[in-house]
Amino acid sequence: MSKKVKIINILDSLILASIIIFIFSFFKVNFMKNISCVVGSVSLIVYFFYDKKKLLNNFLSNIKNHKKILILTLLFYLIIFIISLFPFEPNYPSFKLAFKEFKKSIIFLIISLFYFDGDFKKSKIIFYTISITLLDAIVVNIYESFKENLILNGKDFILIYRKFSNYMELFFAFSLAGIIYSKNKIFKFLLIIISLFGLICELLTGARGSYLAIFISIFLFIFFARKDIKFNKKLLKIFALLSILLIPAGALLVYNSKHLKFKLSQFDSSRRDVILSTRLPLLFNSSRALIGIGYGFENYTYFLNKMNTKNIDLGPKGVLIEGKRFYSHDEPTFIAQFFHYGIFSLIYPVIVFYMIYLCFIKFNSGNFFMLPLALSMISYFIIRGLFEKQSLVYLFYLITFYILLDYKKEKDE
Repeated sequence: MSKKVKIINILDSLILASIIIFIFSFFKVNFMKNISCVVGSVSLIVYFFYDKKKLLNNFLSNIKNHKKILILTLLFYLIIFIISLFPFEPNYPSFKLAFKEFKKSIIFLIISLFYFDGDFKKSKIIFYTISITLLDAIVVNIYESFKENLILNGKDFILIYRKFSNYMELFFAFSLAGIIYSKNKIFKFLLIIISLFGLICELLTGARGSYLAIFISIFLFIFFARKDIKFNKKLLKIFALLSILLIPAGALLVYNSKHLKFKLSQFDSSRRDVILSTRLPLLFNSSRALIGIGYGFENYTYFLNKMNTKNIDLGPKGVLIEGKRFYSHDEPTFIAQFFHYGIFSLIYPVIVFYMIYLCFIKFNSGNFFMLPLALSMISYFIIRGLFEKQSLVYLFYLITFYILLDYKKEKDE
């Protein structure tokens, strides 16, 4: 093996490692994301000096194979950045904050477009990395919840941050798929533990909309993957034993949490009907009804405070900081983005439903990696998205996942 080939192999491995680290550090590990972006970018630049032809072929091939979704993605990025150049609050750094929010997703997409060559083995590695990503979120959340309750609160037994429920919606279907499709029993066992602990943590978030999203995700997964589900007696016994131990533990935690008992007994909509009926008219009657107010939560708060001249009740108020009221952004996700990007935000549901369609087409053609991706889109953006605004950055990450998991068909798969 020549020196050039060895260097190319090292660079290839470094880029793959940076993608794996980036995916695994989704939850609150920004320094790891930064490191992976730097390592991936530098490795890609060096790679160009050794095999520019291969990288360009990968890039052109990925553009050709995913032209429509990439055009929609580019348009959405442009809409976000252009409108954010002219925010409702002139002094608000909307563009700067939007760029900060989405820059890593852009870097991740660019690296993936140049790197991914359709290799099934690479897709497989990335798929199993995504399937264990919940482990990071579980460990961090349990640690922070114990720390927060023991040091700052002490009145309510362990409570998991609501943010965790978003990671369940995004990654739980991948953990389920990993259990079914992995041939390694140890890895299956690890995923069973991750899934069960994930469900316990999900319960402790008190996020009722997420409960529905996960339930529907499980139901749809069983329905579409029913032909591939084969029960291993040993793993089934382990699953049953862990369930017997963990489910009562979860029930005990709920019993000792005043907040959770309140959330589980609550049957109203947390005044989301008031949010829609009072805030949308403010947008429609403003000068930004067509193009939106631009990126940013504070920009949204400033808009509501300024436009609410009659001082009417706009729904859940959140906290009061320095005389300003910060409102909960709990509109359904497609409507929430309408506030920020006006009629141009219609591209958002178009991308979501088109992605789901593409994933099911690929799944029906034999790519089982695409089923959990479709269910993640449904769970996060559609089901949970009915109840509150969802982060757009995860839409762009899932689009990149779609590209990385769309391997070329090979006889020896």
